[in-house]
Amino acid sequence: MDKNLTAVITENIDTKNFSPDKLSLIFDIDVFKQVNLNPDDPAISRIMEDLRNFKNEIFLNSLTDRAKELFR
Repeated sequence: MDKNLTAVITENIDTKNFSPDKLSLIFDIDVFKQVNLNPDDPAISRIMEDLRNFKNEIFLNSLTDRAKELFR
């Protein structure tokens, strides 16, 4: 994977929808790469795919096995 990718991860508890038996967690993953390309450069598609894979890797690696069970 491209090593020049950057991620900013923000975690927050949603206090507007607080419930004693539920936790609403906001987990925001922003990924980017600084480049200087023309809008029609074919490299854009590869970069977008790399960014998507990077974001997915971060998300999946942030989940515990117990959390993953909740989605099955």
